[in-house]
Amino acid sequence: MSIDPATLLNEPEIVEAIEKASTRMVCQALWDFVSVAAETFHLAKDLAGTVGEDITRDALETMGVSRIPTARLIGKMDYKRAAYYFHPQYAIRQALLVDSKAEKGDETSATIQTSQTSMRIRMIRGDKQIDETGRLDQVLHVRGENYLTTTVFVKYSYDVLRSGDNQLVKIIIACLPNGMLQESYNPNVHDSIWRSGRDAPSRGEEFRVRIKFSALKAKMSWRVQTINVLPKPDFNWEE
Repeated sequence: MSIDPATLLNEPEIVEAIEKASTRMVCQALWDFVSVAAETFHLAKDLAGTVGEDITRDALETMGVSRIPTARLIGKMDYKRAAYYFHPQYAIRQALLVDSKAEKGDETSATIQTSQTSMRIRMIRGDKQIDETGRLDQVLHVRGENYLTTTVFVKYSYDVLRSGDNQLVKIIIACLPNGMLQESYNPNVHDSIWRSGRDAPSRGEEFRVRIKFSALKAKMSWRVQTINVLPKPDFNWEE
């Protein structure tokens, strides 16, 4: 049976299952690539952001994901793949979107743009209540077919040694819920998974926000996974 993603609004358990499986796949791809990632960051010098994008893309291409070659995805994500997701009871078309972030020392959050989420961003910023619309569709319509949007963010946390070399410390993988799951993860401004971004509204900068890893993990533990690189590579999937 093939499922039309547009019909899943009232079936959150299916959306959750697809996102969980996709997170497992991204984690496994990066875990298999962890030694390459550490070595590449060591050689990167001032190109940590670009290197992170390359590592994620190479890891996922090496892992291999089913491909729908007739569907081209466009958007502000490093890795974009129109694919089939297969379950024993059904198949579904999926728009798998994976973005990479690299920051020195920060293991608590990742910055995203509104074009990278299909959720509404509900939070309190200063004394103001924010309810910003995510500009990514919950279901992408490409060449006459619907694709369930799945967004995963990979955060490379690193230190800079006195030598100037980068030392990769952790890789954090966070699966941001599809907007169909809004009421479970961010129903109002007081129950939020967000923190303020690094934009300056007073200067007219584009609105940005940060995913707060601890808040997302408190909602559903498996949505935030950590691959430890130092003191030695270690990874255990957390349910």
